[in-house]
Amino acid sequence: MDSTVIAWALGKAKEKIKKPIFASFMAGRLVKEAIEEFKKYGIPNYETGERCAKIIQKIYKNSR
Repeated sequence: MDSTVIAWALGKAKEKIKKPIFASFMAGRLVKEAIEEFKKYGIPNYETGERCAKIIQKIYKNSR
């Protein structure tokens, strides 16, 4: 499946649910257009799953 289509669908979902969405597309230049699509919707993309998980953990800890 085209990564840009996935990014677009996640952006549309974010508009409807009003919840944070995080992405971890790790294929570099292969997903460059998808990452630009994420930026349009304010969805951060992290180059590794570990980095994405650490950010989510920090947000969770700061919300308590």
